[in-house]
Amino acid sequence: MKIKESIKDHISCENHPNLNKFNITEVVWGQLSECKNQLISVADQSNKTIGFFLGYSIYLGSGGFEGEGIGRFVVRLIEGLLENNKDVLIKIVVNNQNYPVIKEAFKGYILNYHRRLSIESFNDVESINRNVLVDIWIVPYVGMELALRLNKPFILCLHDLVYIHFEEIYKGNPYFYDEFTVIANKLANKAVKIIFNSYFVRDNEGIDFLKLPEEKTKVIRLAPPRKEYDSIRICDENDFRNKYKLHDSYIVYPSVIRFHKNHDRLIEGFLKFKGSDEGAVSNLNLVLTDNYKNRPKEKEIREILNKCKNMSIRNSVIFLGRLSWEDVPLLYKYAEGTIIPTFFEGSCPFQILESLIMDTPVAMSKIDVIEEVIPDLRSFITFDPYSLEEIEEAINQLCKAKRKDLKKQKKAVQQTLKRTWTDVAMEYYDLITEIIS
Repeated sequence: MKIKESIKDHISCENHPNLNKFNITEVVWGQLSECKNQLISVADQSNKTIGFFLGYSIYLGSGGFEGEGIGRFVVRLIEGLLENNKDVLIKIVVNNQNYPVIKEAFKGYILNYHRRLSIESFNDVESINRNVLVDIWIVPYVGMELALRLNKPFILCLHDLVYIHFEEIYKGNPYFYDEFTVIANKLANKAVKIIFNSYFVRDNEGIDFLKLPEEKTKVIRLAPPRKEYDSIRICDENDFRNKYKLHDSYIVYPSVIRFHKNHDRLIEGFLKFKGSDEGAVSNLNLVLTDNYKNRPKEKEIREILNKCKNMSIRNSVIFLGRLSWEDVPLLYKYAEGTIIPTFFEGSCPFQILESLIMDTPVAMSKIDVIEEVIPDLRSFITFDPYSLEEIEEAINQLCKAKRKDLKKQKKAVQQTLKRTWTDVAMEYYDLITEIIS
């Protein structure tokens, strides 16, 4: 990709004050023009230049960035840093194959922050080291092995190493224990600081498993996306339901299907509920935001569904697939409740906070990291994620949750709900300031 010919042919850097109106992000390093270099040198006068390294080893595809937790984390953190710190310039670098995906995810932010945000694609890390001038890098995922080649200091975000908690599942995959752990160790050792979202993961993954010194670690909790959700245009409920053919009441589990997300037990528990006296008279559906075909647990889910001979009950489990991120808040809003049966999360499951800010009650598995963030769970519907009976009962209770139950849940997490992505970004900003000073 080259800078637009119109820039080269019709204007010069010296006499045109409005070059910033052009899309100056479409470039592969090694093809920079003198004009582009002058633009960058002006921008680099900013006090703090932060690079985000998105060197994914796989093709993300549609929804593979914004639809994933790490993608939403990156978007929210970048917005918070730009919005609240006028001395910050951010440069996102991404490998060529994923450039269109990342460009699409940030197109609105490029318009709003065109003088302080750029996106560049790269062929190799050496070209980044030569051409991208930053004070520090943020590496948002512990599997980005290419970050080891960066020649500037970087902060590593370690959300979790889920496989160390489920040896019986992942031990059979040598990639995790033989290769991924090696990458994680190397990145953690080279990073100037490793950020965790919870003390549970800091202690288990960071200190116990990777043997990191405590002083090299820091916990920065995430926040509910209240501002992001408030900006969503609330469409008519009937229009939304017609769009996704959700004509009956439903509970929802917004999550991709992974081994530890526990979709199979949730589906089995839901089908048991639908076969009960109370479930039989309900018109309740279970909505899942993925498709089980060619996904982990496909075999188990298929067997569970095939055991159900009542097609009406079987069809009450709805696989919507990936939704655009703009529709996820509405999926919460029009649901009877949100159920989260996960075995493990690296921080307080984001679905809890997202559901509550859309005024939808929650039922959730009782796991350690939740109790770290929400010490008093008495206001919530909780269950053992390994127990079908408790999952079934939780579904039953969630159907009966009233407005007063929602108020109790929101009150129990009121301090957590007050935290914003401005708070998160400021903690990163303060840490970056400390490091580069």
